Amino acid sequence: MQRSSKVKIRAPRKFTSNQVDYNAHWDVLHNAVQDIFHKSTSQLSFEELYRNAYKLVLHKHGERLYSDVKEVLRARLENEVALSIAGNFGSLLEAENWSYVRSKDDFSLSMRKREAAILFLSNLVNAWKEHLVSMQMISSVLKYLDKVYSKISGVMPIYDAGLIIFRDSVLLSSLEIGQKSVICILTLVYLERIGDSINRPLINSCLDMLNSLPSESKNESLYDVLFTSKFLDMTRVFYREEAHQNFRMYGVLEYLEKTNSRLEEEKERAQKYLFTKVSFALLSVVENELLTQHLDNLLGSPVTGFFAMLDSYNLEGLSSLYNMFSIVELGIPSIKRFFASYISEKGKLINSSLTVSKEEVQGNSQVITKVSTASSWVTKVLDLWDKLREVVVRSMKEDRYVLNSLSDSFANFINAYPRAPEFTSLFIDDNLKKDLKGRSEESVEKTLQNSVVLFRFLSEKDVFEKYYKTHLAKRLLNNRSISDDAELSMIGRLKQEAGNVFTQKLEGMFTDMRLSKELLHEYKGQYDQESERPPFELNVSVLASSFWPIDLVPEKVKCEFPESLKPSIEHFSNFYFSKHTGRKLIWYPSMGSADVRVQFRKRKHDLNVSTIALIILLQFQNLSESESLSYEELLQRTKIEPGDLKRNLQSLSCAKYKILLKEPKSRDINAGDQFTFNDNFTSNMARLKISTVAQVRVEDDGERKRTMEKVDESRKHQADACIVRVMKDRKTLEHNQLVAEVTRQLSSRFQPNPIMIKRRIEALIEREYLQRSAENGRIYEYLA
Repeated sequence: MQRSSKVKIRAPRKFTSNQVDYNAHWDVLHNAVQDIFHKSTSQLSFEELYRNAYKLVLHKHGERLYSDVKEVLRARLENEVALSIAGNFGSLLEAENWSYVRSKDDFSLSMRKREAAILFLSNLVNAWKEHLVSMQMISSVLKYLDKVYSKISGVMPIYDAGLIIFRDSVLLSSLEIGQKSVICILTLVYLERIGDSINRPLINSCLDMLNSLPSESKNESLYDVLFTSKFLDMTRVFYREEAHQNFRMYGVLEYLEKTNSRLEEEKERAQKYLFTKVSFALLSVVENELLTQHLDNLLGSPVTGFFAMLDSYNLEGLSSLYNMFSIVELGIPSIKRFFASYISEKGKLINSSLTVSKEEVQGNSQVITKVSTASSWVTKVLDLWDKLREVVVRSMKEDRYVLNSLSDSFANFINAYPRAPEFTSLFIDDNLKKDLKGRSEESVEKTLQNSVVLFRFLSEKDVFEKYYKTHLAKRLLNNRSISDDAELSMIGRLKQEAGNVFTQKLEGMFTDMRLSKELLHEYKGQYDQESERPPFELNVSVLASSFWPIDLVPEKVKCEFPESLKPSIEHFSNFYFSKHTGRKLIWYPSMGSADVRVQFRKRKHDLNVSTIALIILLQFQNLSESESLSYEELLQRTKIEPGDLKRNLQSLSCAKYKILLKEPKSRDINAGDQFTFNDNFTSNMARLKISTVAQVRVEDDGERKRTMEKVDESRKHQADACIVRVMKDRKTLEHNQLVAEVTRQLSSRFQPNPIMIKRRIEALIEREYLQRSAENGRIYEYLA
């Protein structure tokens, strides 16, 4: 008989919520949480507590457990912790007064405020730390809750939720504990700023709490929302008041010193108990209130400001000022602006200090302009430049922005003075003459180097070139240069600054002088071999008219040479034409000089005079002792240009050595004046040099007008050449583009006026170098 067997298959066990007593397990957990709050955890079994929480989560009570724990936390924080902390905020802390000024009677009040603030913050920080410890223990017990429920449900872990509850129930509650904590912190910071000692670690702990809690927007922390803006506002008010206070009490350097101390204090404060994210904003506020808002007041202080430091050459003070101003964005631009103002003011004083001396002679006023005036102007300008550049180099770390401003400002005031090109050339001329005494080569070299600095600032370099060629010509022809090396060195500097084209004619003048010496050497060699020699020795410089600033107008070259000079002139002319055919020699006496021995009644004297003065003296050679010649007779006999004749007559009759006697006696040469030879002239020196009056001098208004007319004419030619050169390269060009390009190319020689360029374009159109486009009248086309 077979035995049948029955197999029982047990279905999977299903747990339902009513199979676990939630209240029983929650009572255990609730009591444990209360014990954690009261720090009586020695009897707790965390393994047992974990199992209780595990069972509740396992049986789908995670949401209820999560909510109940949060409610326990909230109740305790609102009903116990928040009330306990808020009760420590006394009435002393209610008023927010961050004014800098504090009376002596406020000391005890400050002490009470400090103690109240420390008490409030200490309770808050202690409560926060205890809450953190409690949350760590609670989160350990509820680890399975976080692992399963919190993760699946997308809610924050219980530890993080506890922090948010602390934020909402304590700091952001209706008791405003968070805002009160900020008031306490600001009170302590304020007290520290006015000299009290405070509990920095306590502030750091409190700020760390605020920084660790997100705000309700979640993009910022409570540190950002509650503390930062109020802290910066308080800082702004405090230092605004302190700035006004310090301005009344201290000079500029003392003010800057205290500002620097404040900045160092705030840097240390940020490092010790503030957070990096507020450090930059803090320093920015301090710099703005103590420096940026007062830049002009600091620089413009009449007694201790920027101008006063420059006047007294206070390098140390200027260095301190620069270092402080370089911190803020507007600091260096402000220094540049005041530098420009200072230079402009000093430049106006230099320009206005040049007075023209007047001599009253028989009721007539004659303006006597001297080379010393030019030298004085240049010397003052260079002294100012050297001083201010030294200031920038030694006190401002050779700041290139300040140096550029310095150069621009100098260029502005130098070019505002119309005689700057002429004076610069006269200054160089005065320092390149060989009769200077007590000047070493090093001194001359340094002076010339400084003069190049001045040349660099000139916008009208073509005007300078006009004067420089004239002065160089007189030095070369009169053998007055200190040395060829010095002259060539100066030309080399000018070439480096302005290019080869600028110095081409200057170098051509030296080439002419070299060729003239070779020609003269050959002439004298032939001269020595001839049996019939001319009556006197003749030194001739043969010059190319294209290089030399010689005015070949008829009045200048139609001089009638005396018969005694003509044989020597003809002798040299025959020699020259025998070597060069097809050339023309024009004798130009205005630039020459002569050595002549004159027999006076008591003795002979060797006179060094200009060629024109020699021609004048030869007119008196065969006259009797009492016989005289009038101005008109001399003009008719010599055919000398009236201006040259008057200057040389002044030199012979009105200067130190009166070789001729003039009637009537005056400094001026006028029509009808009579001249007789001074036979009674005598001097202790055997050799005398009689310089032509105003041979090298500042031009008068009439001469300057004629010079500028020549310059303007030269500029027209340069503009024409530049326009044609640009159009030949571009073929077609719009009007504004052409003007801009021509201006750019001509700016190395002068600053062209757009109106002048427009007129030259019109002239070139008339001469059929250019034409307007048929489609657009503002577009020009080049005509090959």
